[in-house]
Amino acid sequence: MFAIRFSQIATVGASLLILTACGGGEDATTSAEPDTSTNVVDSVVAALPSGAYDLDKSHGYISFSYSHLGFSNPLLGFMEFDVTTDLVAANPAESTISATIAANSIYSRVAKFDEHLRGEELFDTANYPAITFSADSIAINGKAFTMTGPLTIKGIATDVTFVGTINKAADHPMRKVPTLGVSATATVKRSDWGLTLAVPAVGDEVTIDVEFEMLKREES
Repeated sequence: MFAIRFSQIATVGASLLILTACGGGEDATTSAEPDTSTNVVDSVVAALPSGAYDLDKSHGYISFSYSHLGFSNPLLGFMEFDVTTDLVAANPAESTISATIAANSIYSRVAKFDEHLRGEELFDTANYPAITFSADSIAINGKAFTMTGPLTIKGIATDVTFVGTINKAADHPMRKVPTLGVSATATVKRSDWGLTLAVPAVGDEVTIDVEFEMLKREES
């Protein structure tokens, strides 16, 4: 892997699954934990109109990394995904976010390895073609946010928390529509989804990074 709803995902890819990122402004941080004790309504998203937002597919990234025998940290991702957000600007905690990833679009830059990743020992994309995420809870404080919800891989749903930054919420200078840009990170264990091949030699811990630019959907 937003009261905001993300329903499509695409770009980057490899041995574990998951969601890549493009940094924020000078005060942006993906480590800050927002205050979840109250519904914060003075978030930067208040500058945007409520409603449905869809992924700008030319500016969306999902990537993940892990330790390979301690020698390197490969960076993989997914090439095809969809994200949608239903934003409630006055009360961001009521927003929704959902994402769907085409599992066979996993990309490692090595064709033979991509085939291995799609096989039965790992993602088994023939039997489990989609990876999904939806946020059950969202907390926003200024530019910082967290979202938690089930990430489903190979039919197994496990809750994951993403910690992120709202990079910008404003009208897009070229597209002339309200636009939301976010970066977020989560750390998971691939074994939680039965992706245990070569653990622990190949790391169980996986870092997922996402970068999304979301455009306000035109009303019909």
